[in-house]
Amino acid sequence: MFRYKLGPKFLRSSSKIPTTMRGRSALILTIFASISLAAALETRITNGHDAKEEGQFPYQAILRSTTGYLCGGSIIDENWILTAAHCFIDDIPKNLIVTVGTISLNSGTDYGVDKIIAHSEFNMSDPMPKYDIALLRLEKNIKFFDKVNKIDLESEVVGEVDCVVSGFGSTEHIFQKPSEKLQYLNTKVVTGWLCSFSGGDESRLCTQGPLFSSGCSGDSGGPLVAGGKQIGIVSYGESLCAGILPTIYTRVSYYLDWIKLTMRSHD
Repeated sequence: MFRYKLGPKFLRSSSKIPTTMRGRSALILTIFASISLAAALETRITNGHDAKEEGQFPYQAILRSTTGYLCGGSIIDENWILTAAHCFIDDIPKNLIVTVGTISLNSGTDYGVDKIIAHSEFNMSDPMPKYDIALLRLEKNIKFFDKVNKIDLESEVVGEVDCVVSGFGSTEHIFQKPSEKLQYLNTKVVTGWLCSFSGGDESRLCTQGPLFSSGCSGDSGGPLVAGGKQIGIVSYGESLCAGILPTIYTRVSYYLDWIKLTMRSHD
């Protein structure tokens, strides 16, 4: 699924995304140095799974540009997709396609994008950027049925809960290309000093599962779900995709007012 490079980086499927969290404490570098060799030998996400059937994740969206696969996203209304702001460095709506209703990368139903609305305070040059959230308004409404539907958004601040993240990000840390099959990973929200050190705060949450279980390049923008509600948006993680450091997510509950206001003002 996703990915971090002796320090975290964004998880969009693009070589143009800069590595983030450079120049962090020597403590983090020590952690990486002690286990980087073992991580390098493990090229697949050992605890990720193929989605089993269409409709298992009915809210999952695929975001593509004219140059290929970009990011993941989630359906939150008939004509709205929730995703990460860093997925759209230089993209314009007419060059974007949203695909839904599939667990295979090259199938599903396509929808054109009418508008990209990234949070106005998002700054790509920040070492650990906040406000990594964006909404896409589609040209026409998505047709909902048993295999395609929206996900409700969590309004409460969650603690250390079990959750699931899904996406078409890379399953290998060497050859970073999108997975042909939708992947999912059962993981857990974590708190504590390592989460805080990695960027977790009131607006961002952390997950961490077993070693070598993580998201990877291409999972950016995808949904983190707990109790049937979306609690996070994939933001950044380690380039080794080894689960050594927490994966960082935009916290949905923190931005719920922004999401609602943006949707109302652009409908």
